[in-house]
Parts: sequence; structure tokens; C-alpha cells
Amino acid sequence: MPAGVSPGLPFGSGLLDLPPAPFRLDPVESLGPIEPPTRLSAEALETGLRELAGALLAQPAAGRQTLLVVVSDGSRRTGADRYLPRLVALLRQESRFDIRFIVASGLHRRPDEDEVARILGGDLA
Repeated sequence: MPAGVSPGLPFGSGLLDLPPAPFRLDPVESLGPIEPPTRLSAEALETGLRELAGALLAQPAAGRQTLLVVVSDGSRRTGADRYLPRLVALLRQESRFDIRFIVASGLHRRPDEDEVARILGGDLA
């Protein structure tokens, strides 16, 4: 790599620009996102989501008006896009929660609207 040129750091579906020297990153081969080794069947997922919704509607969430759901940013595959839409639908059937989402990006940059849509899935973004 030519002097003074910074490599891009893989993030989401693109690259993040890195600052020029004196910062240095050793070249590392990225593995990219790794799919979970197994996937729950649709039936097992539905059962788990119903149990989770039931627990959220019980103590200590009972009587609360707002539910904040914290999700990981796009740097990790969590499957939230697969289960969050159904979980929110179950909660809305049984409650009047104002359901909000926050993306825990830590030191990563804030995700853009397209990335948030991919993270949350469905019409939740």
C-alpha cells in the first residue's frame, strides 16, 4: 500500500475510511459476517418469542408505557431482523407499549437509515 494511503476497514456493506499516519493497522484478512451455526425452526422461534413476550408483559414491565429495545449494530449478525418484527407484533397484540429501538454502536459510527432497516427487519425502522 502506498505511503499516506489508509486502508478501508470493512463495516456493514461498505468500508470506513481510516485516518492517515501516524495510525497504523496491520493487514488482517476479514472473515466478514458469520452466519449462526444453526437456525431455529419456525415453530421453535415462535414458541420462544411467545415466551419472551409473556415475560416482558409480566413483572417488572407490567404497567410500563415505554419499552426500549437495544440492538447490536450491523457489525455483528444477531438475527434481530428475523425475530424482532414478530416479537413486536406479539407485544402490540397484548399491550400499549410505545416500543422504541436504539442501536448500540459503541465506538462504531452511527448506522444510516438503510443499515437500521437491515438490522431491525420488516417495517420497524
